[in-house]
Amino acid sequence: MFNDFKRDADYKETLLTIYEVKNLNGRIVVVTALDSGLSYYIRGLPYEAITPGTILSGSIGRKNGDWFWTWNYPESVFPQRAKKYLENVSLI
Repeated sequence: MFNDFKRDADYKETLLTIYEVKNLNGRIVVVTALDSGLSYYIRGLPYEAITPGTILSGSIGRKNGDWFWTWNYPESVFPQRAKKYLENVSLI
């Protein structure tokens, strides 16, 4: 379902956090990091199987000069209603 996992060493920048899916633009998924509020444009997610509001945790990476981030590996997938729970248990 997910692309082949990449090692973090393959990327100049990596980020491991919790994201909320904001928008789907074809194969590009726009997410917002719940801890910082920053938006990221990600390739490599199963865009047919997710919807705006889905909460994802995992690692993204970006090689030098790339504009889009690549989904490295998932940790968890939550429905949108889990956002309030995650905020209450101070995970974000």
